[in-house]
Amino acid sequence: MSRCRRIGNFIPNRENSSMPGGRRVGEISGGTDVSHWERFLQRCGPPRALARRGLTLIELAVVLAIVGIVAAIGWGSTRAYIPRFRMITAAKGLKADTMKLRSLAVSTGRETRLTLSGTPGTCTDAEGYGGSWTMAIGNRSSGSSSWDLLPEDTAADGSDDDRSEGTVDIGPEGNRTARGVCLRQWASLAGPGAGNGDSIVFSPRGFITNPSSDFSTVAGTIDLTLVNLHAASRGVTDEVSVRLFRTGAARLESTLGAEYAGSAAAGTETSSSRQ
Repeated sequence: MSRCRRIGNFIPNRENSSMPGGRRVGEISGGTDVSHWERFLQRCGPPRALARRGLTLIELAVVLAIVGIVAAIGWGSTRAYIPRFRMITAAKGLKADTMKLRSLAVSTGRETRLTLSGTPGTCTDAEGYGGSWTMAIGNRSSGSSSWDLLPEDTAADGSDDDRSEGTVDIGPEGNRTARGVCLRQWASLAGPGAGNGDSIVFSPRGFITNPSSDFSTVAGTIDLTLVNLHAASRGVTDEVSVRLFRTGAARLESTLGAEYAGSAAAGTETSSSRQ
């Protein structure tokens, strides 16, 4: 081992200024520690233990390139999941609203209703997303003559001036905006009695009081369907339906099978899956 390497691996300090072999720095150099290290640095350069090495521009560029590639792959995958996530969230919100109205009817002994008030239509335009509905409580157990949009406040001052909880809109300017999600035009709903068109009415027993003609002849349900427009633009049918039964129960059903039910729109349409 050369003298530079042998001495360079040793760094004296105030507590330990001995050189290899147990000799003091001054003993080797014949002078002060400082003068010895000045000569050592001139001859051999800084000791390896003192050298500090940073990243070169090439190394930094490689690291940044790798980070960029990983981020691009991750964003591409996540971007496909977002529209489906929004659709499922909107469907769960609609289902929760029906269950809220059912519970309110049972607890107050008065009928409640969900009225479908807006839809973009056929849900074929990728930018034509949206849909809306309202929630109200009647003044009677059946055959109500007036309806109070939630929260109920008409009894307090005779005016339905607070409608903050009774209107839901998933469109661009709505209170539950769901970009890329469309509430498809529903089948005809006559509703019970007069003035309940496009409505689903719950009785104090928790049942839906709509006439039989409002329920599908195949499944015996009222279906409210939300469409993933991003998937539709790619030729994939990705929809979630809120299925309401005569008993007032509700469940979600997807057009994509178990393999795709929780994933991004891709692949082939399979059997329906329940949530």
